[in-house]
Amino acid sequence: MDGNYTVFGELVNGTEVIDAIAAVKTDKNDRPLTDERMYVKLLTKREAINLERELKGLKPQNGFFTKIADLFSSQNY
Repeated sequence: MDGNYTVFGELVNGTEVIDAIAAVKTDKNDRPLTDERMYVKLLTKREAINLERELKGLKPQNGFFTKIADLFSSQNY
């Protein structure tokens, strides 16, 4: 990014999408000539943890005891 935007998430895969968005033609005000849609998926804390585990080559944790422990932990990531 060029320092003019607030970071509100993390891209874990799909960098080609970012490159495609960056390549869109813009006008003199740096606005896209055509509207570009972005879709965002909000993950639960467990989904985020499991995604990070998978990216490290580890198995996701979805067992009974993990679900019980999640009940007593913060839902905020």
